[in-house]
Amino acid sequence: MSANFWESTHKQWLKSRSEVEGQYSKDHLTLLELKKVHIFYVHLMVRVGGLVGLRQRVISTAVVYWKRFYMRYTLLEKDPVLVGITALYLASKVEECNSKVDTILDKLKAAEKDYGNRFKFPEYTNLDVIHNEFYLMHGLKCQLLIYHPYKDLENFLTTSNLLEIKEESWKFLNDTYKSNVCLSYPPYVIALACIYLCGFVAKDGRVVKRITKWFLELNADMNQVGEVVKDMMELYELWGTDENCFLGEIVDILQKKLSIPTATDTAPGNIVRHTNIL
Repeated sequence: MSANFWESTHKQWLKSRSEVEGQYSKDHLTLLELKKVHIFYVHLMVRVGGLVGLRQRVISTAVVYWKRFYMRYTLLEKDPVLVGITALYLASKVEECNSKVDTILDKLKAAEKDYGNRFKFPEYTNLDVIHNEFYLMHGLKCQLLIYHPYKDLENFLTTSNLLEIKEESWKFLNDTYKSNVCLSYPPYVIALACIYLCGFVAKDGRVVKRITKWFLELNADMNQVGEVVKDMMELYELWGTDENCFLGEIVDILQKKLSIPTATDTAPGNIVRHTNIL
């Protein structure tokens, strides 16, 4: 990975797992509930970004912005849906593939259909997003450069001659953004964990042996790799396979635990609207 990472603001943002969880405790949710809520909002961002046609790297940058922002603010203070679409807009500019606000708002309404009658997103305006961009950048301390594991993963797969697991490892890598590992671990560690996970799902025993052999010869902190793998296994357990059940849990948390308001919040510096839950 680029040596510049070690001197970057990205590295300065990395916190231990306990520090990240401590920051999130301000939302007055259990850690389990908070993780589920975060999975939901990140999934929404990925869906909207995909409908807009943004590259995966742009979407991932937006997700990191969103996660960093909520290390400083609570979900009640700032509307997570509006922060999410603002992050997509900002990331598209930072990653030099500008997307229009109108397009993002249109695709948010299209994504709303994915959730049936459970969620009704507010009618955000261009001004809402543009106004919000200032507060998002302030929350991020204007530190917008993100190092992703994609390049590291590509390099590892090439040097290890394991290109046949590229597709599977990229799926794992994209899923990591639904967890908090991007807030605690260097990109290269996350990339290694994705290769390690491929060893669990590979059906070809020869591939498993090659992955195992490569890791045995690798000079890396396997404790950190193991921590990322553990977080990912926990993610898949939380996410589950029953989408209706998962969405039902999210509705329950937002209504009963967070009491998400539907009224406009016009206080200076606050995000202006919250999602209606039907």
